[in-house]
Amino acid sequence: MYKVLIVDDEYYSRKGLIKIIPWKELNCEIVGEAENGYEALDKINQEKPDIVVSDINMPGLDGLELAEKVQTSLKTKFIIVTGYDDFNYAKRAVKVNAVDFIKKPINIEEFIEAIKKTVELIKKDNLYDVVIREKEYLQIMREQISFSEVYIGEVEARDVRVVIIKNDSYDKYLRAKEEGKNRQVINMIKDWSNKNFSKDTIVLSPHSNRIALVLDKSSDYDFKELIYEINNQNIGRITVGISNVDNEKNIHNLYKQAKERLEDSFLWGINSVITKKYPKKHIINKKHIKILINEIVENSIFMQRSLAQESLNILLQYLIDGGVKRPEFYECSIEICFRIRSELIKNAVEITGEESLECARDVKELKSFLQEFINNSIDYFREINGNKEDQVIKVLIQYINENYNKEISLKTLSKMVYLNENYLSRYFKQKMGVGFSIYIRDIRINKAKELLIKGEKITVVAKEVGYSDHRQFNINFRKVTGLLPTEYKEQNNYFIKN
Repeated sequence: MYKVLIVDDEYYSRKGLIKIIPWKELNCEIVGEAENGYEALDKINQEKPDIVVSDINMPGLDGLELAEKVQTSLKTKFIIVTGYDDFNYAKRAVKVNAVDFIKKPINIEEFIEAIKKTVELIKKDNLYDVVIREKEYLQIMREQISFSEVYIGEVEARDVRVVIIKNDSYDKYLRAKEEGKNRQVINMIKDWSNKNFSKDTIVLSPHSNRIALVLDKSSDYDFKELIYEINNQNIGRITVGISNVDNEKNIHNLYKQAKERLEDSFLWGINSVITKKYPKKHIINKKHIKILINEIVENSIFMQRSLAQESLNILLQYLIDGGVKRPEFYECSIEICFRIRSELIKNAVEITGEESLECARDVKELKSFLQEFINNSIDYFREINGNKEDQVIKVLIQYINENYNKEISLKTLSKMVYLNENYLSRYFKQKMGVGFSIYIRDIRINKAKELLIKGEKITVVAKEVGYSDHRQFNINFRKVTGLLPTEYKEQNNYFIKN
């Protein structure tokens, strides 16, 4: 696969390209992303991507300057993206041998064609061999080899369990440049382990932010006590993953099992002791996820705060019950934020908060971020609309009042306001207090009453208010008024005469 680096100082623009472009179908893989030219330069030197998609306007080193620097040492192909239609930019792009120059907002089909053209150029030049790197798999293998080398020969054959303790605050410390706090947490874990377990316990540090223990099956442990002590010191949050008991000969499997349980901390929650895999209640249906995401986005855009939050809760619970991993949660979150933010950008409104999304360590923190993001977005939408009455309902009511005598279907209305039928049905009932069909029925019957009082014939009135079936008109009229049209007409004629 051809390696691609995305460079843009706008978080959701980067994530949007990563999410919506069918990279695999284009024989490409995303190897990284950067928010400015200097960060991109470092990642280019590390990853040596075949293609760099870069925005022009970024703080520090802009996209074209980045391309100029890279072209002196590498044969990386550049696709330049800009929000400005400036001929001088285009000329500079040609000078740095950019394959394409694309203007924002990006046309997806145009962008895909640019990628295809770039891939063909790389093939033609034959500058790079395709290298497929299974980084995660290799990392696991390295950890297992290291783990095995230390373990073999240290302990006699016995039944053991593997425990991995992870410092969940590690990334936070790195961003704040407080690596010393991470060492403090790790040392505290080591001291606690030495104090509470026998000398036969092996303590390893396969990563800088975690400790692995090999415990005899008879070891008595209470890791909640350790969690409490670290919380009490206010120096971080930890999560513990514990394997089943098995013979030391299966140490690789035990280590892998403990690690998998630790990875489920996104579902169980940080600051917890995990001794089993998170239970999966159903198979994930991607179409259902798409429907829920659409509801969240639509509710947010149309400023329906409670409905947006309700749809978010349903989506997250659906993903939790499906036992999905952290990347799938982020994928859905990015799509939600990207689409809502795209609507705000159309109105020249910027909304940030990407750092909080990246910092989410479990579903609870992710949910908190998304709730805040949606609430802030709705506040912006309300500000944009000047706190006008609900635009969707306004459009629907106006249409019904003007077209009640025609065939009106929920399908027609849903297309008009870009909402799915099921959602629109619930939404309409919540706002109006009655369902869609009842509302239209009442409008028609009220109009029929006016016409009958004026002396119009019943058959004519039925057609004028939208009923082709005279019998159905009689049934609905009686449901609303308690009288048949003939009875209503006679009654009102009597009152008029008298």
